[in-house]
Amino acid sequence: MRMAREAMEREKLQLSNELAETKKELDRVRSLYADKLIEQSRLMDRLLDQELAAENLLQGGEEHEIEKRFSEAMQVMALVRRRILEVEAEFSLFERFMAAALDGLQPSDAMRHEVEQRVVSLRRVIESSLNPLSLVAGRGNGDAEQPGCMVLSLDEETQSVYLNRGFQHGLRSGMVFVLERAGKTLAEVRLVECRPDTSAAILSQGNWAALMPGAELKVKR
Repeated sequence: MRMAREAMEREKLQLSNELAETKKELDRVRSLYADKLIEQSRLMDRLLDQELAAENLLQGGEEHEIEKRFSEAMQVMALVRRRILEVEAEFSLFERFMAAALDGLQPSDAMRHEVEQRVVSLRRVIESSLNPLSLVAGRGNGDAEQPGCMVLSLDEETQSVYLNRGFQHGLRSGMVFVLERAGKTLAEVRLVECRPDTSAAILSQGNWAALMPGAELKVKR
């Protein structure tokens, strides 16, 4: 009996260590993606500057400078996409690792569901980033009637979130968005800064832990 109990304790310890390593890996992927999002945001700002400069040059008729500006803009777009594809490749490896880890750990159904939902949320954020860049392909096509948005990344220290939509989609500073689940409001965030295609918000009410990358928010009615 004692030997069986000791064996169970060793197995429990091993599973706990494997779970801790899995959580570390998830945090690493999140950190990697957050870094890439920050870099993507900077590149998007550069792209917008290039587009505006090109539009101004177009009015002035300086053909050589126009071609140069558009060439630079296309290079920035290509760099943005390469960076996102790097994250996508890394995340694909992580998905396979997570699936194998869950099979080995055999967690409860609730825990398995929670982990799988977080992985799916991250996958959705990455796939949305791989769509045609909104600064070029979707300019002016924002949905002003129901400007919902998705959480791209979070900063726990300031309790702020980075969202995938901006004023071109009808968002404005001061707007309040809510995270709902099963008809209950879990968190509210208030927009404090809006850019063309992204925005930043801070937690104004509710549970910070409920927010995560990929979470979909709706305008508070």
